[in-house]
Amino acid sequence: MLHFSNGRHRQSHRQSVLDLCTDRSSFGSNTSLHKDSLFTSDSSGGSIASNSSLTSQYDFNSYNSRCLRNLKKSGIRITPDDIYQLRRELQFDYFSQRSTIERKRCLREACAALHELRTELLEEPKRDDLSMALFAFEYQAFLCWIYTTIRFADFTGEMERYFREMKEHHRLLLSVLPPRSESFLLAILRFSQICLEYSALCDDEALHWCRLAYINNLPRKKSSASNTMRSASSLSSASSSSDIDEILSRRDSERIAGMLQDLRSNISEIELAMALGVSGNNHEKLVH
Repeated sequence: MLHFSNGRHRQSHRQSVLDLCTDRSSFGSNTSLHKDSLFTSDSSGGSIASNSSLTSQYDFNSYNSRCLRNLKKSGIRITPDDIYQLRRELQFDYFSQRSTIERKRCLREACAALHELRTELLEEPKRDDLSMALFAFEYQAFLCWIYTTIRFADFTGEMERYFREMKEHHRLLLSVLPPRSESFLLAILRFSQICLEYSALCDDEALHWCRLAYINNLPRKKSSASNTMRSASSLSSASSSSDIDEILSRRDSERIAGMLQDLRSNISEIELAMALGVSGNNHEKLVH
């Protein structure tokens, strides 16, 4: 386990959008990399740069950024656990600060670290299926914490610009996950929640991503012939292993159904917020 933030031990803090996460171990073998995604990633890595007060002033010389670059130069792979620890330590640093200046500094350092991690997603072929799903999981948790914090901080403006930056990060993230997988569905669900937190700032493209993911991941209806065969099979004595497989499959289906229901609810609320033209300066949290 690598140690970031000058090697100091940090405690844990949570943000609401991060609590949406399910157990990372639920990612299975169906999380193969998807090469023909709807999302076209920008391999140049430069589309995120902006003139905004926080993200345009990346602290590339911060300890964490230099640490990540040195790991890359040394050929040491950054693991999902490394990202998890880095996020927790940066969260602790942020919430420990009392002045606006120091909190802005923490966010700039976090944005710089995220920029370094983004290059890992651009090198997706170097990771196997499960490794990429777990890496994307933690990368998104880090990303969501940064932009949720920016959204509800009292000292930042230019929310439209920050929303666009957040969306571009997700364009790349979603492009490395297969669109009909649980890992993709979880990623788009978390994306829909942060879109809801930005309320009326959400645009048509982001809403389209959510709608398309919902449609593509709806369970396919079984044919009558398949149902007949299943009924006939149930009459025979099934082995204990097949019973266990059926229970696990049912649990997977129930979990995915719950995620789809949450996604549909978020889509409806986003549509309503966009239709009503909710002010982007409203700091009331819409997601609890």
